[in-house]
Amino acid sequence: MQQVSDYVQANFGEAEAKRLEKIRQGGDNNQKGGAYENHYAVYRVCSIAANDPNGDLQRYVISSQDLAFVDDLSIKEPSLKTNYQAKNSATNAADWTADTSKRFEMQSAIDRDIYGYRENKQILLVSCPEKARNNENKVPGPMRSYAGVEHFPYYQTPAQLIQSYQPVQDVMEGVCAEASLSTLDAAFKLVLAAWVGSNGKELSVHDLFTEAKRISKPNVFKIGESEALVPAWLEKLCTSFAGCAIRVESGNFKISYKGLEVRCDAQLLQVEPEDEILATMASPLHLIQWAMKAMEKGLS
Repeated sequence: MQQVSDYVQANFGEAEAKRLEKIRQGGDNNQKGGAYENHYAVYRVCSIAANDPNGDLQRYVISSQDLAFVDDLSIKEPSLKTNYQAKNSATNAADWTADTSKRFEMQSAIDRDIYGYRENKQILLVSCPEKARNNENKVPGPMRSYAGVEHFPYYQTPAQLIQSYQPVQDVMEGVCAEASLSTLDAAFKLVLAAWVGSNGKELSVHDLFTEAKRISKPNVFKIGESEALVPAWLEKLCTSFAGCAIRVESGNFKISYKGLEVRCDAQLLQVEPEDEILATMASPLHLIQWAMKAMEKGLS
């Protein structure tokens, strides 16, 4: 495959090849990106997973600071490549300009000729809604089939973003079985940690969720989790106590009794304990205490 820098020099000239290298150097110096770009990356990762929860998430690949004219974020799907240039600003820095058009046009050609994506998108991502509306009118007509503007708000914390922007809350609920704000916030931060930890290198959505689930104690995600079955011995024991219930949630068991609830890793409770241990579970509270001890041993 022809190198991107060689392609740029041959098709757009030496000056653009040098500019591409400067863009790359600037990206290397800011490899981890800002909170705005990172929050959007998490949103897109979770959007993909929520929309295709049982699909092959290896098919979706995300990276940042590639050698590109549009380099803040890149998402590769089976037949589409989308690049984003992020502008967290309400000033002229977020304006669509003639240079924006030129960079987007060159990047579209690179995606088509070098990477083989006949269908590609180049998106100017802005945090200011007024800028987004104004910029939409500035996109040249011939470019509208592959270039555009998207608004995504900026909030300092994931919790503020989830509470204030419904699309983010919706996709987080799509990857978590439990819709409490604390769970959605925890899940967002786990995916964010996996993304920032990758340092922008090319990873699949599957790989990012694998890492996020690895560091999640307990697992708060339902993506990629086959629904665990409550073993017969545990279900029988729970139903023998009035008011005691057990349910499956995000690959975990939740045992509840009179407002008291404990979440347990389903894998740790699959094997039936020995008879002498079962004999000690004479009440729901004894069962919950045993489950908590089993969790402590499993995490140690």
